[in-house]
Amino acid sequence: EVDFAVGPFTITSIRETVIDFTKPYMEDGAGILTRKPESNANKMFQMFKPFSLTVWICIGVSILVVGVLLFIANRMSPFTRYNRKEKFAPKDEIRLLSCMWLIFAFFMEQGGEPQPSAMSGRCILGFWWIFTILTMSIYTANLAAFLTVNIAEEPINSLEDLVAQTEIEPLVKRGTNLYTLFQTSETGIYQSVWNMLNGGIEIVDGATAIDMVRNGDYAYMTDNSQLQYIMLSDCETFALSKEMFNTAGYGFVLPENAPYLDHFNQKIMRMQEAGLVEKWYQKWWTSTVDNCLNIGRTSSAKTLDIDSLSGLFIVYVSIVAISLISLIIEVFVIKRRKSKEAQNASELSPDRLTESRESTQSQMFTFNALMSSTI
Repeated sequence: EVDFAVGPFTITSIRETVIDFTKPYMEDGAGILTRKPESNANKMFQMFKPFSLTVWICIGVSILVVGVLLFIANRMSPFTRYNRKEKFAPKDEIRLLSCMWLIFAFFMEQGGEPQPSAMSGRCILGFWWIFTILTMSIYTANLAAFLTVNIAEEPINSLEDLVAQTEIEPLVKRGTNLYTLFQTSETGIYQSVWNMLNGGIEIVDGATAIDMVRNGDYAYMTDNSQLQYIMLSDCETFALSKEMFNTAGYGFVLPENAPYLDHFNQKIMRMQEAGLVEKWYQKWWTSTVDNCLNIGRTSSAKTLDIDSLSGLFIVYVSIVAISLISLIIEVFVIKRRKSKEAQNASELSPDRLTESRESTQSQMFTFNALMSSTI
């Protein structure tokens, strides 16, 4: 009979003080398993994502600036139709709001009138056309990619990413080498991870941790090979960090000073030289990788749903609401102006009305007298 333990036991100096390890049969590091980010997050205003907020602000400022420049050019140039005093010259050519509306209309590729008649204004408008064509081409190309491809949030790919956020809580199985590493670290990134772990949920079972990751915002840290197998068995649910940490060798556990340690080491070396370890790894891991890759190859362009375009409808409804409010204000202003005019007309005194009536009668009497004398 032989007493030994088989499993992914990490070889450490502390453990070797009480037991013996065989030669490492493979090397592995620790990884971070998280739930795959939701691809449907923030789809409402996805049509605006081809450009960043800064770019949209710059475009809005450009419309205002170019509109002012066109107004100044039309106002000061002696060659505009209005400044040449041409008959039927459009006065909108030298109005600021009309110039801004013209620039906005051309940016939306709709055109407008009146277009500038002076060379300076035409140069401004010509270069604005070039700017509009390039901007719209870039936006259209990026929009097609944003609307037909699932956009996911950035996953956690390293310990630095894990420490830099506050939404996802780390999980490490208690009593493992990794747990001891975090617990005994006094500086660096490991200490920062321990500050997140300390006082949190204690995990004693890996299956429990996997279920917590599947159903919540948790990050489970353990041997990367185990996490890779779990992730590849459910490609649509889990995501694995790209970077490993705490790389070490795996060995079998034997009693201290076991007489058969050399025999085990020889067998392990023969298996490695024969390529058996690599063969088994390829059998159980690579085949699952192919399944995940096949899932990616069979994906195609998705049909746009209402969530992807809801932001566009919200913007349109907002513009309609603003237009209705503007209409109500215009009607209110006109009615108020007419009421003031009617009030001013009604405030004329009766004496002035009588004097006006008597003056009119006197003028009529004088006119009749002149006509009679003439006859």
